[in-house]
Amino acid sequence: MTSAVETEEGMESFAALFEGQEKTAGHRHLRVGESFEGPVVYIGGGVVLVEIDGKRQGAIDAAELTNAEGELTVEVGSRIRAQVVQIDRDGNVKLGRQAPKGGGVEAFEQAKAAGLSIEGVVKGVNKGGLEVESGGTRAFCPMSQIDRFQVTDASSFIGKSMRFAVTEVRGKNVVLSRRILLDREAAEAREQTLASLGVGAEITGTVVRVKDFGAFVDIGGLEALLPAGEVVRDRKTKLEEKLHEGDKVDVVVRAIGEPEANKRGEMVRKVTLGLRANADERDALGEAAPRAPKGKREGGGQGGGKPAAKQGFGTLGDLMSKFKK
Repeated sequence: MTSAVETEEGMESFAALFEGQEKTAGHRHLRVGESFEGPVVYIGGGVVLVEIDGKRQGAIDAAELTNAEGELTVEVGSRIRAQVVQIDRDGNVKLGRQAPKGGGVEAFEQAKAAGLSIEGVVKGVNKGGLEVESGGTRAFCPMSQIDRFQVTDASSFIGKSMRFAVTEVRGKNVVLSRRILLDREAAEAREQTLASLGVGAEITGTVVRVKDFGAFVDIGGLEALLPAGEVVRDRKTKLEEKLHEGDKVDVVVRAIGEPEANKRGEMVRKVTLGLRANADERDALGEAAPRAPKGKREGGGQGGGKPAAKQGFGTLGDLMSKFKK
């Protein structure tokens, strides 16, 4: 077996191990908490790389794969089962050991220490939350930790198999959270969307909430605001008469704000949208694309999204001035 630390390659940074790694749209879609089996393709610098889909690898700390004597229990070519612990904004995948099955409370303690999720089946509901069974051991998921948003009917989860993070192990009492995993997934989706998003980008989104001032539209894990004025042209008509939760809308990105902390303490960027039909109408009239609000980014954004086109015959103001002459 190979030593957990190879001195010749030990100076390589974690990031350097991924430098030049091919990034294509054909990657297998991974989620935090998902487990898979793959071959070891590299050992060095205190990490072990595991093949994911033939195009990229995931990294796991070599220390997690050593025995009591500090020797690695795997070598290049060995197949191991691991779990996705984190996916950063560049698509690099951090792995952890597969959460042990069975083993009672000890299995939960190991999963908590390693930052791994566990799989459990919802067996019942009480006033406080969900009763979950995993590996023959009962655990509890508080109502506030079931989802990212308020759950009004928890009975709909009974019988479902879901993944949970272990937040507390006190004696035989085990406390779980599904929300932690969902928050991680949402944060990763936001980062991936923002990395390829720019002012002028055209997207099809899904309406998730409708308020008097506008509708919140999901554009790939990121909720952006579509102002009411983009949809409703008179005060007599309410936005909720035009848009409903679940509606698909074709939108264009108008502005992307600077990072700000939301109510959950997450750093997010406020994205403002416009209806694509309105943008097309402006282009047809030759009206200049609307400027982003003061302090907002303009132009290509992070990912160089398609800027709004300017027509050769000038702005609407130019046309009107000609008619006045």
